[in-house]
Amino acid sequence: MSEPNSNVGRRGFPHLTYEYLEALIVNEGYHHFPNTGVTVCCLSVKNGYSVTESVVCANRAAFDATTGNRRSRRKALETLMGLEYYVLRQRLYESRTNTKESLDGPAE
Repeated sequence: MSEPNSNVGRRGFPHLTYEYLEALIVNEGYHHFPNTGVTVCCLSVKNGYSVTESVVCANRAAFDATTGNRRSRRKALETLMGLEYYVLRQRLYESRTNTKESLDGPAE
């Protein structure tokens, strides 16, 4: 996985930007469920992971696909931001403690 861009916050820690998130996305798709007002966005990122989010238009008669796409994509980006913050915090923890954890648990 690539590193977050080199922007550093006030306290000297790196932080994530929307430009960084956009650079991670390799594919995006939308689905509109007929007669429901529901739009789903799926963002696929470089490491193969996909994030999905949905929005619902309260008034089906006022449904607009472009608005549904924009709103569901924004929600998916916010979800991706949360996941990337977790990865960033984990990397900071590992660098601070000189540990590397795997799916099998902490390294010994």
